[in-house]
Parts: sequence; C-alpha cells; structure tokens
Amino acid sequence: VQLGEIERDNQLMSDSLEKLQSIAPKNTQVQCAQVRVLYSLKETDKANAHLAELSNLSHPCVTSLTLLARVNNQDKEAVQQARLRARAGQYSDAVKIYNRLFKSAYPNIEYELEHINWLAQDPNQYQQA
Repeated sequence: VQLGEIERDNQLMSDSLEKLQSIAPKNTQVQCAQVRVLYSLKETDKANAHLAELSNLSHPCVTSLTLLARVNNQDKEAVQQARLRARAGQYSDAVKIYNRLFKSAYPNIEYELEHINWLAQDPNQYQQA
C-alpha cells in the first residue's frame, strides 16, 4: 500500500489492500491502510469516518493518519500556501510552514520529501536536508 501511495498508483493500493484484508481484516495496520486508500481515492468522508473509529487506538499508523486527515482538512490551505511559496522560490517561508505543521512526524513520504527538497534549496540548511 505504501509503494502504491509513493507511486500514486491507486490500483496497486487497492489491490494490496484487498489482499491484506483477506489475510487480517481486523489488524490495526490493515485498517490504517484502508484509510490511506480512501484518502488516495478522494473519498474523504469515508476516510474520516473510518479514522474516527480508529482514533481510540494507540498506534503509530493512527498518529500518521491523524496528520494526513489534518492536512486534507483544516491545514489544507497552509499546505497550499507552503507549496505556492516554494514555487515562487521562497523556500525558507515554505520550510517554516512545514516545520509548524509537521513538528515530529509527517503524514506520508510525499510531505517529507517535499520538505527535505525545500531545505536543500537553502545553502545554510543543505546539510540538515
């Protein structure tokens, strides 16, 4: 499912999820994968509802999904603002926005790589990237 997410291949994600659900449908990571697939398919309402069912579980995948839900909902404008600033060459401003949004974790690899790329554009932060 993660590979499909990285490659933006919804079919791979859906097929992988189907196999996982046939093996261990009640597994927390499988349920988290289902939410990721729903977000990828732009079925935000279903994804949010399923995430609400998982929110009482203490698992790293639930934490990651909570961040993903946040950037798909209330922080969507901030993410768009950061991306616009990066396109305009204002990488340090974009980095500041992502630093505020993602203090300790990223919702998925796409956001992390984007952030690292922006850091690499600043000669003072290149080593950190």
